[in-house]
This record gives sequence, structure tokens and C-alpha cells, in this order.
Amino acid sequence: MPRSASTPTAGWGPKAAWTYFPKQTGTLTVDLRRTGFNGVAPFAHATIVRRHREARSNNNNEPVLKHVFAVRHTIVRNGPNSNVKIRIHVAEAPVRVVVTIPQSDLFSPSATDTRRLGAQVEFKFTPTKT
Repeated sequence: MPRSASTPTAGWGPKAAWTYFPKQTGTLTVDLRRTGFNGVAPFAHATIVRRHREARSNNNNEPVLKHVFAVRHTIVRNGPNSNVKIRIHVAEAPVRVVVTIPQSDLFSPSATDTRRLGAQVEFKFTPTKT
């Protein structure tokens, strides 16, 4: 595995997830931002849920982990200073982290672009140095 692995999400969706299976400890940094949006919209109230143990798949072939290990809440503001970084220690695998933003905090960027956007999310895992 590379020294660190970074996984950006495909867009501004209201949900993003990251799953890690190797038995390696380290730190996962979840970077949430709305730097590209300078308009008026409610701030994004993001919820980050970390689960671990007992990996299996659901009906959509998505990994499901049974035990909730931690829940964090943060606010992502609009504009160039909106970056929020959450660091999560990964002590055991498998682990899955899901970021969700409620429908009430989504926004449309303009009158002609009616997509409902949440926040940009990037996951970066850095293994513990041995």
C-alpha cells in the first residue's frame, strides 16, 4: 500500500462512504468543504459515522459493518474558508466511515443548475509508521 491513499468522491452528494479492509492501523482524514460555493445557502450539518467489525454485504453489494464505533458532527460553511478536517484513528479493520448531510442542508447552485448539492468529501488514509 502507498504511504497514504486518498479517495475523492465524485461530486457534492449528500452521502459519501469509505471502507478499509487491510489489517493496518493509521489515521483517516475526512476533508469536507464547500470552497466552490460562495452563494447563500444553509451550512451543511455533516454526520460522520464510523463502524467496524463483522464485514458483510447488503442487497446492493455495499459493505455493511455492524457495530457503530463513533459518531461525529460538524458544520461545513460556504465559501473559500469552508474546509473542515476530521481525523479518525483506525486501530482495527475492517472499518467503514459514512458522511451524510441532511436534505434540509442541500442547495442548488443557481436557478439554471437545480442539482441538490451537499459538500465535497475526500478521504485520506495514512498508515502508522513502523
